[in-house]
Amino acid sequence: MLKIEKLAEGNTTVLRLVGRINAKHLDELNQLIADAKPKVVKLDLSEVTLVDVEVVRFFGDQEQQGVELVKCSPYIREWIQREQTANSGQQEDHPESKGGCEVAMKQITVERFSVVSAKPFTEVVRAIETQVGHPDIKQFYEAIREAEDDQELQRVVNDAVGPRDLMQFISLDHGVVLRRELGSGAPNVMRLLIGNPLIMRQMVKYVSDAGSYAPVTILIDERADGVHLSYDRMASLIAAYENAEALEVAKALDDKVEGLLVEAAQ
Repeated sequence: MLKIEKLAEGNTTVLRLVGRINAKHLDELNQLIADAKPKVVKLDLSEVTLVDVEVVRFFGDQEQQGVELVKCSPYIREWIQREQTANSGQQEDHPESKGGCEVAMKQITVERFSVVSAKPFTEVVRAIETQVGHPDIKQFYEAIREAEDDQELQRVVNDAVGPRDLMQFISLDHGVVLRRELGSGAPNVMRLLIGNPLIMRQMVKYVSDAGSYAPVTILIDERADGVHLSYDRMASLIAAYENAEALEVAKALDDKVEGLLVEAAQ
């Protein structure tokens, strides 16, 4: 359901949109904008909860015609930009057309953080595992789905994380696979997926692709010079999207993870 509030601010008409907007509302909205001209027209989107692609295209068209979009949420703003890019026949990086779909390539420079420990492999793994939560993942996501509101969801997550505000989603023992070919002398290699769903959503609501990078990977592997603990910095992955809010969250996550690795290595 859509509610439209019309406000006058000097030589400006503000149309405050409240609720869900879909294509059937566009005729009415277009008429209200036309009636308000030649005054400056602003669309206040602070209370918009849901839109569809036709609405997003409408917002983009109106903005190009001089209508100002105020308090536009990051996800709507990003969607408008994607639609405008697609309609112009251009993509950000290297566009291709496959089966009628627009395919874009984005080049991302990754910073890899690594610290070497003289401690035995098992001690390093144990040092990390004592600092992160280990919920039953099936039960955890059942509790997430059954949460009645966001406060309850936050409680579920906060109960699951460990002292470092992180939890382990899965551990992959790559060393087992290596030993099947190389024998008992093969090095130990462990991949841990760790993170915090609340931190993830703080990035994803600004940069959709952040969902590809969270939870993060910690690689623990034995080499000639010691046990290596490695991690691809989230900030380096997010930087290419040029979103300050997501980047700030990513940097804070890097601090958590890198602090965990340094402490485990010592």
